[in-house]
Amino acid sequence: MSSLLKVSADQPALENSSPNAAKIPKKWLKAGRAAWIVFALLGVGFFLTALPGYWLRISSEISSNLFVSSPALSKLTNIVGGSLSLMAVLLSVGLAVFLFIQRFENLAVMVISFYMLIYGFVMAGVMEVWSSYWIGNTNFVNSLQGLLLGTPTITMFALFPNGQFVPKWMRWVVLVSIPFNVIFFLVSPSTFDQLDN
Repeated sequence: MSSLLKVSADQPALENSSPNAAKIPKKWLKAGRAAWIVFALLGVGFFLTALPGYWLRISSEISSNLFVSSPALSKLTNIVGGSLSLMAVLLSVGLAVFLFIQRFENLAVMVISFYMLIYGFVMAGVMEVWSSYWIGNTNFVNSLQGLLLGTPTITMFALFPNGQFVPKWMRWVVLVSIPFNVIFFLVSPSTFDQLDN
């Protein structure tokens, strides 16, 4: 049994296990790192300015949930919801930072790191809380979340695990998704509510 667990010397190490992984040219790698840092700084700025909104959400006894009638349950819902959102942000951004530090020169890792960074700040609740606290509504953030769900998600899965489109026709799926992504970004979420009525 122990012989099954031993790794032989002729097997490649983990960092060399994907020799056909797409490497990024140095000038694009520098540009990617700079863009990642800019997104990270913007995200941290939004996160820090959203903290008063998180505090209000967590400490508030009023819930927008119509099915909750008990004030204690309402407060618990706000505390749990706000806490889970904060944990999701920290987990996503923490993973993005880890990937940025460890293997950012791999195209698939770069895409996943960007995705986790943007997901942490846009999808996990920071932008919703920020927009609700500072602007008073979340319409633009809902559109922005729709933009993140389309083409970036498809691209992330299409480039996983080695940074190349496998199968090759996946590049066409990504390209076809772009116009749909733009349309859903431009169409207001309230338009769909009007169609339901």
